[in-house]
Amino acid sequence: MLHRITVSLIALAAFAACTPRPAEKETVTAADRMLEDIDVAPAASGQGANLPACATFVASRPVLRGPANYSVEGAAFGSECATSAVSLVLRDADGAAVYTFAGSADKLLGFETVTDVGTLASALSDWVGETGEAYMTVTSDLPAWAAGAEYPIMGDFPFYIEGDLTREQYEALRTAAKPMFCHVQGRESLVCLELDPTAPFTNTIGVQALPG
Repeated sequence: MLHRITVSLIALAAFAACTPRPAEKETVTAADRMLEDIDVAPAASGQGANLPACATFVASRPVLRGPANYSVEGAAFGSECATSAVSLVLRDADGAAVYTFAGSADKLLGFETVTDVGTLASALSDWVGETGEAYMTVTSDLPAWAAGAEYPIMGDFPFYIEGDLTREQYEALRTAAKPMFCHVQGRESLVCLELDPTAPFTNTIGVQALPG
């Protein structure tokens, strides 16, 4: 009887040794998730990875617009800080990416003084902090589109409509005063998005020209 028990224990030990252990789950950081949303290899941000000389990340910040509560985050990667690739992701209340933007630091307003990681991080933080939003947080803040005009205009600077939005539709959007998110997208421009929590993606309204 003892012999049988010994043989059984040896067999169980052998089986356990041959059974593969489940793979350990890799830690997915917020930066990894963001890079996946903008189609950049997430390995670039993982722990132990060879990060470029200029790499920084701005964690999610709330974008509160009444019932349409979102969050925004940013990242920058590059061998030269002044020309780093910068990215912005807007997420809905469930954390799903509803809008992404990627560009080059040297092509964006607010990044002119970037020389090192410190100044890059500061510029990225200001950019994600919704530069220009102080006066454009709802669609009623958009410039009026006068009858007979080719496009809306704010002061001396035009607002370029995205897609085939008509004047009537645009003015109705302004009247509705819907939640809106705007961010710098060039040296002399600001893109504005309508925030609709019922939609899977944001609706780009247009681009406001800025003095350069």
